[in-house]
Amino acid sequence: MDKELERIKRSWDLSAATDNRMKAVHYTINGEPLPESIYDDIYEYIHLQLGFESQDLVLDIGAGSGLLLERIARNVKVAIGTDISRNMLKLAPRKENLFVQQMDASALAFGGETFDKVICNSVIQYLPNLDYFEQYFAEMIRVCKQGGVIFIGDLFNAYLKDLWTRYQHPLSWRSRLTSLLNQLKGQQDTEYLFIDPRQLMQWSQQFGCRNFKALLQLSPQKPILHKMFRYDAVITK
Repeated sequence: MDKELERIKRSWDLSAATDNRMKAVHYTINGEPLPESIYDDIYEYIHLQLGFESQDLVLDIGAGSGLLLERIARNVKVAIGTDISRNMLKLAPRKENLFVQQMDASALAFGGETFDKVICNSVIQYLPNLDYFEQYFAEMIRVCKQGGVIFIGDLFNAYLKDLWTRYQHPLSWRSRLTSLLNQLKGQQDTEYLFIDPRQLMQWSQQFGCRNFKALLQLSPQKPILHKMFRYDAVITK
């Protein structure tokens, strides 16, 4: 597992070698970054589900270049972002109530019941396997206060994995070229981790959470592949 995590860390460190924060976190179409304004929409959607308050202490796991974190920080007391990649966190803005720290989210360096809200958006698909995600999820719940809320966004739906595979073919010429170049360099194409919403609901119950909701993605700003095969989860501890 350590080797796999180190590979993931190196990959994100390399992605951070850009002056475009959207490109760094792979919010692109055919290699071109999407507008940063999409994060305004993402923030408003999450706010609608969680209801950020001025006295909240919020944790953003997998904060990357800080695009969501900085929007959260504008409206809460303290916003803390963690990421496995130190280089990625260097792209995050510095604000009086915004802090970042490199950390493996399967072993968070925070006390239990610290945060009012815990966010993890568009991260889980990059994790190595389901066992690791279970540890990751358990840590989210551990550091969340009783009565607090956890938001996990952009989960690839395991119900639709076969359909996703068929949808990818035929690939665009850009995608085929990228895949060929990766093979020539000895790199594998990205294999996303798919999560069954029933499994996530079962874990939520096992960890003593009070409520679980799986939500379809309807944002008009997100590309079709960012919502057709994905869902969001809101869990109340």
